[in-house]
Amino acid sequence: MPECAQNCLLSAVAAAGITSANLDLASSCSNTTATAKIEACSIQACTIREQLTAKNLTETLCQRPVRDAPTISVASIVGGICVLIAFTMRMLSKIRFPCDKGSRIDTDLWWDDFTITVAFVLLIPITILSNVLTGLGIGKDVWTIPFENITQALKVYYVDELLYLTALPTIKIAILCTYLRIFPTRTFRVVVFVAIGFNVAYAITFIIITIFQCNPVSLAWTHWDETHPGTCNNVNAQSWASAIINIVLDLVVVGLPMPVLWNMNLNTRKKLLVMLMFGVGFFVTIVSILRLRLLVVFGDSKNLTYDYKQVGYWTVIEVDTALCCACMPGIRNLIRRAFPKLMGTSIGNSNRVATPGLSGLSGHTAVGGSGIDKNGTGVYVRPRHDDDDHFIPLQNVSTEGLSTTDRDSVPKADKHQRDISRTTYSPDQGVWRPVSPA
Repeated sequence: MPECAQNCLLSAVAAAGITSANLDLASSCSNTTATAKIEACSIQACTIREQLTAKNLTETLCQRPVRDAPTISVASIVGGICVLIAFTMRMLSKIRFPCDKGSRIDTDLWWDDFTITVAFVLLIPITILSNVLTGLGIGKDVWTIPFENITQALKVYYVDELLYLTALPTIKIAILCTYLRIFPTRTFRVVVFVAIGFNVAYAITFIIITIFQCNPVSLAWTHWDETHPGTCNNVNAQSWASAIINIVLDLVVVGLPMPVLWNMNLNTRKKLLVMLMFGVGFFVTIVSILRLRLLVVFGDSKNLTYDYKQVGYWTVIEVDTALCCACMPGIRNLIRRAFPKLMGTSIGNSNRVATPGLSGLSGHTAVGGSGIDKNGTGVYVRPRHDDDDHFIPLQNVSTEGLSTTDRDSVPKADKHQRDISRTTYSPDQGVWRPVSPA
């Protein structure tokens, strides 16, 4: 027992009129009033390390149960598997494998796919570090953890926080880029670009604030024992501000397409399904609110390793759910290609006037696009390749066997067309050459 804590204990025992002859350890441990006085005295007289040592010894002497924690983070592992499946399905929805052997594989990858890939790569170390934190003692009482583990856990948390502040806005930007791919309305696109700007500003601002939250920077993971010189910002206020702004941005990103979707020329069933798909993002907002509530409690915690367990769970759930929601349009397209009847492909009769250029979510990358022709058959338009201009369309305008009148009625080939009616193949040069008229 540290000397400072011994003095506090002796003072409390003397004030209660207890001597070594009538000391009852069991009754002393159950005396909550005396325990509170001893702890208050220790806070004033002892350092953080001495307080934790005294607390650990007291809990051991009183034979209080030790709260254990798992060695792996189940939430992060399950979430990581869901993210991997969602991301893979999204990417598969952007690739079309041809039926003919040797034909080119068509892809429809764009900036939204690039940004979601960046977010996916960021989620890999977040998942790994969540398990590292669990192995260092997150979920256990702080007084039961070796001092070096506390420092190491705070260092890992520092890196994890930076990854979190980068991944969330990146996922939102990926969703906004998807909007740019789907909705062509100029006004809507301007609003989307503004929202992208706000997310970029949010990421840059809070990443810089978090990196330099303490001076020196190393104080971010060593300040817990209050023995190192330097200063730190109000980290709790910083975390609350970040969480609140993040919730506002969530609402903006999820709510942006709802009015446009409601006014689209889709049947009611399809419209509701598409809006529900985009509305799943509201669940991420609910998770963010729950995390903010826990941050308020965590800010005043005297047992940070135990109290951080719930905050860590909801942090992992938030980023994993956000990425899965961002992949929903691609998942829907992949399922629609495999089970078209399940997702529905017909555009119903609607009295609503379609917006010019926005009669449906067209294109096989669009969330509701089916490429439907008048017969209800799915139509896929092959993306244009860079070398398409190298091909010149050919037209057979042979007039042999036609009368003079009929021959004159045959349209002349334009400058992009060739007359292949009088050609011969030259094997030595491997080309077709025109036959000179007799």
